Amino acid sequence: MIHFFLMINKQGTTRIRKFYNEALARQQIERDVFQTMVSRDKVLSNVCEVRDYTVVYHRYVGLYVAVGIDPTDSELLAHETIHLFVEILDRYFGTVRELDVIYHFHAVYAILDEFILAGEVQETNKQMIIQRIKQMPQLAAK
Repeated sequence: MIHFFLMINKQGTTRIRKFYNEALARQQIERDVFQTMVSRDKVLSNVCEVRDYTVVYHRYVGLYVAVGIDPTDSELLAHETIHLFVEILDRYFGTVRELDVIYHFHAVYAILDEFILAGEVQETNKQMIIQRIKQMPQLAAK
């Protein structure tokens, strides 16, 4: 199960946060995840332990995308989830940049909600997700 999904820039500002467990100490987790990601050596894997969660992350240009999963869940599946989400954003925005995430956060959250529901991946077809997003009247202008 996915417990949280974060997009954090290199300065530590959280751009997108989605928590699927209401009991989490959100700010502390965000801080711990960011500190762990930036302090790790580049030759180490993109999987680490933060509190009771396995955190899988990937850095795309200026943004870290991190997913907190159960320790028994597949890290490879979490990594593929991150990559697929970024591919969907790339297809929706052209080439996604941090400014796209900032100014079109409602579209990013809509894509995330179409992709992940209640901490579980629901849809993996990129074309289907983009088609659903473009059918939403409030997001059709993009």
